[in-house]
Amino acid sequence: MGRVLMKAVIGTIILVIIFFIGATVFQNYVQNGCEELSEEITKLEGYIDDENWEMTRETLGLLKEDWEEKSKIWVLFLEHYNLDAIEVAIRKIDTYSDLKDKTYTLGEIVKLRYLIEHLSEREAFVLSNLL
Repeated sequence: MGRVLMKAVIGTIILVIIFFIGATVFQNYVQNGCEELSEEITKLEGYIDDENWEMTRETLGLLKEDWEEKSKIWVLFLEHYNLDAIEVAIRKIDTYSDLKDKTYTLGEIVKLRYLIEHLSEREAFVLSNLL
């Protein structure tokens, strides 16, 4: 009986270790992805502020491609509500930049930046998120 119990305890410990390693790897993946998106958003914001709509369209295209890549994986592990809100913000930025509306486009940029930062914070491996 003691050997069976010991095997169960060791198996459980191994599973917990694998879980924490996987969670840490995924957290780093999300963190790095959010940082990449934030850098693209900063570039985009500069072009919008300068009303350089050609570079805005180009940079927005890159942001959308990057987002589509990341969201395919993130959708498996993260809350859909947060990902949907980011998708909506990107679409609004796309529409407002087509209209060359600096004010609304910058407003959505602020919202998108917040959503990306919030996503990164929610996935952080800290005690408050574990409880």
